[in-house]
Amino acid sequence: MSSIRWLLAALRKFILGNTFVRASTRGLLWLLASLWRATKGPSPRSTFADDSRVVFAQTPDHDGGHTLTPTSRVDTENPVGYISASSMPAFLQPYLNSGPGESQASEDTTTHSMAQESHPLHNLSDHHLGSSSVPHLPPSTSMQDLSAPPGVDGDAAVNSLPCLSKTHKCIFPGTPETLRRYDRKAIIPPDPSTFCLPPLAMDGLPNPPTPGWTACQHPKGALYFFQEEQRVFTDANLFDMETLLFINENLRIVNDFLSTHSVHLDPGVDLVLDENIDSDGTRECQYYFVNHVGRCVFWMDNGDSDLFPVTAHVKGMTSASHIRHELEAQYWLHCEYYPRAFELTHEIINELRDIVLHAASDVFTSSTTTVSWKIDDLRDMNTCIAGCNEIIGKHTENKFEGSNCLVGRLMHKFARDRVYNFHGEPGARLNIHKSVHGTVQKGTMFIRLLNLLLLSVPNSHLSGLRALSIDGIIRHSRWAQFVKGLISEWQDCNINAAVILAANVGFLSIQSVDQGSPAQMASYVSTVASIASILIGLLLLGYHRNLDSNSAAAISFTSNDTDWRRPLEALAVLYSLPFSMLLWSIVYFLWAFMGAKIFVAYMLLTGAVIAATMLILLCVAQAWSDWVRDSMAKKWRRMLSWPIAIFRKMYDSERSVPNV
Repeated sequence: MSSIRWLLAALRKFILGNTFVRASTRGLLWLLASLWRATKGPSPRSTFADDSRVVFAQTPDHDGGHTLTPTSRVDTENPVGYISASSMPAFLQPYLNSGPGESQASEDTTTHSMAQESHPLHNLSDHHLGSSSVPHLPPSTSMQDLSAPPGVDGDAAVNSLPCLSKTHKCIFPGTPETLRRYDRKAIIPPDPSTFCLPPLAMDGLPNPPTPGWTACQHPKGALYFFQEEQRVFTDANLFDMETLLFINENLRIVNDFLSTHSVHLDPGVDLVLDENIDSDGTRECQYYFVNHVGRCVFWMDNGDSDLFPVTAHVKGMTSASHIRHELEAQYWLHCEYYPRAFELTHEIINELRDIVLHAASDVFTSSTTTVSWKIDDLRDMNTCIAGCNEIIGKHTENKFEGSNCLVGRLMHKFARDRVYNFHGEPGARLNIHKSVHGTVQKGTMFIRLLNLLLLSVPNSHLSGLRALSIDGIIRHSRWAQFVKGLISEWQDCNINAAVILAANVGFLSIQSVDQGSPAQMASYVSTVASIASILIGLLLLGYHRNLDSNSAAAISFTSNDTDWRRPLEALAVLYSLPFSMLLWSIVYFLWAFMGAKIFVAYMLLTGAVIAATMLILLCVAQAWSDWVRDSMAKKWRRMLSWPIAIFRKMYDSERSVPNV
């Protein structure tokens, strides 16, 4: 034993005392270490300096700096964060020294690089999370799915995210337009108004407690609730404890869904929850999110076209740019319903003013403008916008929600007009008479038969309605002008029908008119037609007198999902009845008058009939002239234009010519 110790001491003295041997030994050890590092690769117990699989978070005090803080790593099998192995003591790392042959399962529990897993996190359940919060992957996510992470960052749409409505059947997506604010069945009982205010109630009686929620009053009077910390809005009556628990439970479900699937939303995103009770008493909750930066609504579900009621009237909405206009229209409708949702700025006011000014210039410079407002309405809009611009920045605690509501409503209307006119599309509607679908409107057998019965009067009204309703869309200003023309026509018909009625009464009082004669029967028919013209005219006047500036009635008349031509044709027949009855009254009165004198002055009657026929043909020829002029077929032009040429030649022969 002593000899071995002596031999080792001599060898140690030889190596340490000989410089050449010591250098050679160190070089050999360095070479072996280099070869080992080159062949082994990165170690799973690497330090923070070379471990690219660890996500580093920044503290609020060192935002943007290089201070490293211990952060949790994500376990795909067990979504519970744990500290990186390299920062743990050696006695807590029993499996870190297993060498090259260790199991690969430990590698499957680590995350990918920072570029794949570092997302800005915002959960509605914690509006301002600390910097140490790290997103957790759902248990069903594998390493292969991390190339398309299930988080939502910015405007990225993630196809792998499951639908919220399929996970929780009580929640379904909605839009601001499908909210039931104006269709709620809340009834205030007509009980006696009895109450008692306590002494020193200087602020009135407090509302029932709604923890975490603030009761708000819309400028129009509606009650809604706002949770400022999580930016959640609801129209549900949270003063009712059962409803409050229902909304809070659905809010918790949404928060858990976002947290489970690592959905990261911006801090300014709004969430709207609305209680929906079906006819069978089932209570459900519709929801939607609002992105103020992108001016759109979105969901944790597939946004099908059925969510948008406008798709029932606007056909061909398929392009992304067209759908984008509808999303913006829904966004501004949300701002109108919840004016506390956004802050009114000079930039928004200037944008709205620019839209109104362009619309006004298009109205008074183009006769075929697609703007659905009259110039007086646009002038009033500009006045209101100027008033909104003056109060921006002048409020401190209380917001002027009326201005926000006004701007939201106007922006919604103009955005919806862009949807109707296909703005930004290759076939955008640039004039009011253009159909973006290129459809040719043909009359049905219904209107053809009634045109013969009503002396072709419905045809003229149908042409006006078709020009008014291109592609089934009613224009506000055109509708007002059209209704004013109808009112004037019906008033004239009532006056003329009253004159014909008086003439028939006088004719029937003549003793020479035989009882039961054709002349008397014709006079009776003329009298009935005159009375019908007056009655129908009065009814139509009473209904349309206050609708000259309201397009809602026209939309209700013409809206039909199957075939919108039939409502237009029925409306044309209805509008033509006073004038048609007046014409039939005149025709039968002339028949009665001529029938009584036919044996007395046969030649005079013949001349009167010929003269009346010539005048009627002249009016018909003048009415046909425009249609014949636009006809492209030469043979039809030659065949149809000969009566026009004859009458015009007769008319031109009576014109005065300059004396030269």
